[in-house]
Amino acid sequence: MAVSASSWSYKDKSSQVSVSASTIGAMAFQTARGGAIARNGAPAARRCRRSAVAMHGEATLGRRSMLQLTGAAVASALVRPPVTLAVTEERTLLEEFDNVVAARDGFSMLSTLLERQDYEGFRQSLRYPPMSRMRSSSVFVYSQMAPGNDQKAATKAYREMMSGVEQVDFLATQASRKQLNDVAKLTNTFDETVKKMDAFIALLPQP
Repeated sequence: MAVSASSWSYKDKSSQVSVSASTIGAMAFQTARGGAIARNGAPAARRCRRSAVAMHGEATLGRRSMLQLTGAAVASALVRPPVTLAVTEERTLLEEFDNVVAARDGFSMLSTLLERQDYEGFRQSLRYPPMSRMRSSSVFVYSQMAPGNDQKAATKAYREMMSGVEQVDFLATQASRKQLNDVAKLTNTFDETVKKMDAFIALLPQP
């Protein structure tokens, strides 16, 4: 059985072994074939190996070296660098409470955009700080309250407040598309939502 020299030679230029995971199976197969050929004492294979070493100065891998190389490749394929988790800043009750108040104040100032009929600008302002922090900061603050009637009242007030914000956003979208016949409905809903924000903040514990 003829064996090509490339099946038995391994070039080591930098004294570093680098074997991809995709070649592991092929290397194991060559190891098994090497054992069978060695037992049969195929002279053609021995001549090929001697010729490869003489012509190129390349070392020939035996069964033991091939198994060691395969094991190193498996270990390299299984080892992964450790995952570094991002470190987030600790949230404090005072900071989140201030975010809620800032969102309320920022929301009330958006009335100037409604007066100018800048409905698209109004909608975009709801999606940026300080207003964009209203939801997460409100949930954080009222969730720190002791379970009981006060927390239940704050939870209910929060839901009513956010329902008002969503309704205002919907009406502003219709107005921007000239699909809102009664613009006063948007203005009234906006004013009611500001009052709901005040009612919600009044129920929160003062840090």
